[in-house]
Amino acid sequence: MLAAHDFFADRRRRCLQTLPMRKILLCALIICPAFLHAEDLKARLGVELRGNVPRAAKARDTVRAGDRIAAYAQPSQNCSLYVVISHAGKTWLLNAKPYTAVKDVAEAYPNLESGWQIPAGQGPVEIMLIVSAVPLNEVAALQKSVSTDEWRKDEKRLRDEERMRGSAGKPVPVAANVRSIGAEAFTRKLPVYSGAALISARFFLEVQNQR
Repeated sequence: MLAAHDFFADRRRRCLQTLPMRKILLCALIICPAFLHAEDLKARLGVELRGNVPRAAKARDTVRAGDRIAAYAQPSQNCSLYVVISHAGKTWLLNAKPYTAVKDVAEAYPNLESGWQIPAGQGPVEIMLIVSAVPLNEVAALQKSVSTDEWRKDEKRLRDEERMRGSAGKPVPVAANVRSIGAEAFTRKLPVYSGAALISARFFLEVQNQR
């Protein structure tokens, strides 16, 4: 009987040694249910179009060359936040360092005052807000611009590793903070996105060159 017990114990040990890391993590979640109760990331995310009548951008929208835009985020916990912009074949970060977003503080990127001006004659603009529980070196590297094709490869790798998923807005509250009342006035109207460890919101803006 003891020999049989040792045999099966040895089989379980060998099996664990050959399991991919993702399956080991799944085993840990089953064995330790406390992991399942970790607080999800939550953040209000959106883009403001500052045309003749300022408004929140839809997922696919239209802007005019010369208009200004600003991205907004208000997380419900401290996190890493990146505003990735792709335009005219190049991709870079719209927000300057540091990339840490503070709990309940609303911020506008690149800034609240002037925003970012849409150039003329260079095609559509894509903005992606990424909120992560941990720093993402691949995204932080976009402090220096790279080709959009190169960024697509990094983005795909993040998605394939199940570290990045789009998330639908959910009506859960995020508290305001008096230090961010300027940005909060706009941010409080935005939907709240949520996810386990990483969330993203993407906006694709067609640019009209005629004013």
